[in-house]
Amino acid sequence: MSNAQPRTANMIINQPLAHELYQQHLALLHALCTSKDPNAVRREVDASTALLDTIKDSNKERLDNQHYANAAKEHYHVDGEVEVDPTASVSISEKGAYVQAWVWINESDAVS
Repeated sequence: MSNAQPRTANMIINQPLAHELYQQHLALLHALCTSKDPNAVRREVDASTALLDTIKDSNKERLDNQHYANAAKEHYHVDGEVEVDPTASVSISEKGAYVQAWVWINESDAVS
């Protein structure tokens, strides 16, 4: 089971952020190629910088919480039944964390 995520500058980013980064890249290129207003270009550079900061923060949070994903994989991972991706989302709670996992359901079990 593959859950490939786009990578940029050695960071793993989710699909919505990857799309936003692509759109911001296009806006910056457009401003650079067509705008005669340096302020318009500066606004796009600032927006790009802010987006990259958001991506860095997201990646830092993922790395800070990686020990929860590692523990979930160690304790619950069973190939083809319960799988924890290296990029699993982690939701921190007061005394632990919820870790995103893939759970296999046979078609016959899904019939209601």
